[in-house]
Amino acid sequence: MNTSTLAPLYVASKNPEAAIEKIAYPGQPANMRRYRKGFENYFNSMPVIDKYDDNIAEDLFVTREVLGHLSEKLQKEQWEIPQDGAFIRTIIALEEPEQISDEHYREGAELIVAHWGVGHTSPVHGHAQGYMHEEILSGKIRVNTYRIVDHGVVRPLETQIVEKGVFVSKYGFEKGRNNLIHNFVAVEPTISLHYVPEHTRDGRDNTFQVEEFGAIAPNQVSRISSKEGLYLNRGDVVLVRSVGVPEYDDHFIVITGHNVMKPQGLRPQERSIMASKSHSKLLDMFPLQTGLSLLKLDDHTKQAFLNFHGIIVKDNEVIFPE
Repeated sequence: MNTSTLAPLYVASKNPEAAIEKIAYPGQPANMRRYRKGFENYFNSMPVIDKYDDNIAEDLFVTREVLGHLSEKLQKEQWEIPQDGAFIRTIIALEEPEQISDEHYREGAELIVAHWGVGHTSPVHGHAQGYMHEEILSGKIRVNTYRIVDHGVVRPLETQIVEKGVFVSKYGFEKGRNNLIHNFVAVEPTISLHYVPEHTRDGRDNTFQVEEFGAIAPNQVSRISSKEGLYLNRGDVVLVRSVGVPEYDDHFIVITGHNVMKPQGLRPQERSIMASKSHSKLLDMFPLQTGLSLLKLDDHTKQAFLNFHGIIVKDNEVIFPE
């Protein structure tokens, strides 16, 4: 790896199993804190990024270069696929924890390979300030992202399907563990790479309470056909169940633009937001027709939904919160 930087570099623990024990919680399952040797040199080539550093652009470039080389290496390795609903975490490098008292240690940065069985769902969690990289090495996951509305409380922001490749690689500037709040659902058996600013202890220290849009009554929606869906306006909201895109599960779409050709045919531009269990119960009342159920929210309910999610429609433009 021909990479260089003026910043200090991370130093991987020389006794990683003991380091993991220092930051593990009592009774933590072994499958959540496994270690695999042989990748420490990548960690030792990554700069410790300081957001106040004048050379941060160079440090970010080097970090991405190193992670790119690591990704190529990892994709050539064999990784265990857990059974449906199960999860395995393999740590491949981590900093030596900092001792802050007789019995307590502060976690540092680490590199992780995550193994996802179909249907496994991670907690809704955030990350500490620092650089974050998340990449699918093989498989497919559904990613729900969230925005903070109160201390420890978040609301859904967007739902996306992510396949092989990098889907996050950026520096998080927020204090605390308020960066990149999301959760994952494995759609296929999946192997992913994660570089995080601190060990997260299975989401025990960085989880959030999700506030979902309220229940919707049958008289607050009207069923529309896929053809009628082509004539929706920007800002319209539709609750969707479709056998054509099962990886999304039940979800809302917010119309954001004109019709475009998608793998499933001509469709309006939109952004997806996860549906709750109560919304799925509403869809149960409307059996699928040709593999599809589209429930358009009435104007009052639509506006309440947009307000709840912080979405603004102005001058025919749909503006989502950051």
